Amino acid sequence: MSISLLVVLSIALLAGILLIRFNSVSNPATDYKKMLSVTKFDNEEIITKEVLKNRMEKVRLWDYWSDFEQFIKQETIIKTEPTDDNMSPFCSRLGGHPCINANILPNENLIFIAQINCEEVHNVQSMSELPKNGMLYFFADAQKIESGNNFVVVIYSLDYQSFTIDTNVATLPDVSLCRLDFSASVSLPPCEDPRITNIIKDYQSAGYFKAVNTYNCHKIEGYPDTISQNVLLDEQILLLQLDTDEQINLLWGEMGRLFVTIDRQKLKNADFSTIFSCIQSYCESSE
Repeated sequence: MSISLLVVLSIALLAGILLIRFNSVSNPATDYKKMLSVTKFDNEEIITKEVLKNRMEKVRLWDYWSDFEQFIKQETIIKTEPTDDNMSPFCSRLGGHPCINANILPNENLIFIAQINCEEVHNVQSMSELPKNGMLYFFADAQKIESGNNFVVVIYSLDYQSFTIDTNVATLPDVSLCRLDFSASVSLPPCEDPRITNIIKDYQSAGYFKAVNTYNCHKIEGYPDTISQNVLLDEQILLLQLDTDEQINLLWGEMGRLFVTIDRQKLKNADFSTIFSCIQSYCESSE
């Protein structure tokens, strides 16, 4: 066999070996995607700091935990419990009629959404920035609701225990009366937040989303679960987030969410005269 033929065969053999090795080298993004496909979380699980730690470990983002931890915010998760009208009028509730004195309503165009007993929130979330006592009432202004922006009116009262259920106040059509139960939780910024994108690799964003995401989430404070653009400006607080909840016929557009925010200083002063609100839906975000 000639030397030139041996050289050619040697080169071909070497190329084959290199090709095999190249194909056997793992692709980090592909391997990560495969790992995520078999990683499951309980969507009904209350997210605590320990739960977040465990989830980050399962999606292989544990190395970034010390970076994530500085962005954690306390929040209060709201669970809706359909009920009859025999519960205490002073309980937190969604749907039905409010326990209120009509004299404190600013106009007659208001549709009752929910009332939040601040003491009930503080019983589970001591770090909440809500007032420690009193009742927060959330209404939709019927003349502004079609716009989808800044139609929510919030009223705060310390005298709620002298009020009674007012059946003359308009209610959200077809929405079931629900008692609201609260649980302490925590949240992290969404995966598209620059504070997160500057830490993780692009292919890891799906794992981060899976670890921090909650579904059908009603809540107070924390980070909003936005569908499109950010709704929380600097020095603002998420006063209330209400998700679409088909079990109680609560609908916000196309599987959307209602967000209500307030400036932190105004909240500290119990001044609810200026409220920001909007609805985001998946239909709008896909257009």
